[in-house]
Amino acid sequence: MNENTEGGVRPAAALVLLPDGFGLVARLISRIAESFTTAWTSFPISAARTKQLIDNETRLMQHADVIFTGGYEMGEKRKKLHPNVHIFGCGVEFDHFNKAADPTTIIPPDIDFMGRPILGWFGVVDERVDYAMLGEIARMRPEWSIAMVGPVVKVDPNLLPHSPNLFWMGGRDYQQLPNYCGAFDICLMPFAMNASTQYINPTKGLEYMATGKPVISTARSRRRSAMERYRLPREERRRVRRNGREGAATT
Repeated sequence: MNENTEGGVRPAAALVLLPDGFGLVARLISRIAESFTTAWTSFPISAARTKQLIDNETRLMQHADVIFTGGYEMGEKRKKLHPNVHIFGCGVEFDHFNKAADPTTIIPPDIDFMGRPILGWFGVVDERVDYAMLGEIARMRPEWSIAMVGPVVKVDPNLLPHSPNLFWMGGRDYQQLPNYCGAFDICLMPFAMNASTQYINPTKGLEYMATGKPVISTARSRRRSAMERYRLPREERRRVRRNGREGAATT
């Protein structure tokens, strides 16, 4: 709570990101907004802890005045449980990532040496990535280079597939990402189909689009995002498939 200009007390509002804060918030705050960005069942935690989070989340939803979600599917699910749900997508620092489209942008030497075409990813490498698929692509297309820019977390690096044309490059500074994207011929979103990606609404998609590069993503059957508004024309899709069969890629 805080004082108004007349010395009285006016109600305060709180934005709750984690359901564990419900008890304190419910006692002190009169208006509650809740934000959902993920599903607790997708976290690698104990069943007891998952149940505790879901129970707290249910209680919080019953008291919340408004609910915001970071993705379409999660928003649609919450709308069945609450009358005031709003779906918000991601934002993007367009000018930053659009530097990748500038021919004067310097390409780092640790990616510039790779054979073309370069299929690239930047971001955390975790359980949301389909490693088996990447390994198979690298095996079937040895003339392609796959550059995975990002730290490996929550998975054993020893279990990642390895191939002469598949590069696990580790993390890079955010300011350097446009330089690496400048080397990409195609931006990849090789998400696995699992619980961790069920409600995914990746900021990466908009960042990739800001680079001006083609984007290829695994499909989510019910995903709704800004990327779905941008589809290759039919003839362009045919050209991409034709080039793929010929063992080349063009942009």
